[in-house]
Amino acid sequence: MSEFKTKTEVDLDPQWVEDLLVTAFDGQYGGANYWLNGMAEEGDLIRVHIRTDEEDHWHRVELHLTSTADTRPEVAQPHVHAGCPLDCHAGVVVADKAALEYAWARIVDERPIRSDLVDQLTRSMHTGDLDVDAEAADCLVQIALFGEVVYA
Repeated sequence: MSEFKTKTEVDLDPQWVEDLLVTAFDGQYGGANYWLNGMAEEGDLIRVHIRTDEEDHWHRVELHLTSTADTRPEVAQPHVHAGCPLDCHAGVVVADKAALEYAWARIVDERPIRSDLVDQLTRSMHTGDLDVDAEAADCLVQIALFGEVVYA
């Protein structure tokens, strides 16, 4: 019997990446704010840094973690899978185009999130319009940052 294994590769549109990062991290309504606030209250998060290009487009979000966070499995690098293209040194985890592409490939290949969220993200990528709720953006970002959904 033959066995086929494939690995998903994706090239996300930079505007789609920006829209997703804004949905996850912007202002008081960002999908990731509930766990970012919790990390800050516990002293695990030093700061969130939004990197923009010369035209003020979001292209990278960095979470700067305290040194104690590195050893706590619920908030740090132990969740990053081998081969994940993240800049996970010195307590910094990054969500950018490469990390989101890695996360999307994992979602397609492994289905670690609810199917309705996968459907939202898939439709959004095909149309180029980020018509997803904050929960879907949050799940994709968490997989990009930590290698899995850590905060439910």
